[in-house]
Amino acid sequence: MDEGHTGEQLVADEPEHPTGDQVADWVTMYEKLITFTEAVLERTRVFMAELHGAPKAHVERTNVRIMEEELSVFRGRLDVWRRRAKDDQEAATGF
Repeated sequence: MDEGHTGEQLVADEPEHPTGDQVADWVTMYEKLITFTEAVLERTRVFMAELHGAPKAHVERTNVRIMEEELSVFRGRLDVWRRRAKDDQEAATGF
């Protein structure tokens, strides 16, 4: 993987001082990435149930591990963007 760590390029592309619309866009983007990755991971696990031995271990070690790492990163970034959205809302309303 050229980007080094899972999600590194995504984080690098996040705006440092986002507008309200950008915050909403990043929340949506991470929600969609999580939904997509969870679906692919579930499908991969169903497929793994049909495998045995080395092929199953390979899929577990590579595909599943990578998707689980991605989900962890995506969930963490989603939390960051949701906090930003909440902070923006509180700043706008004074609450």
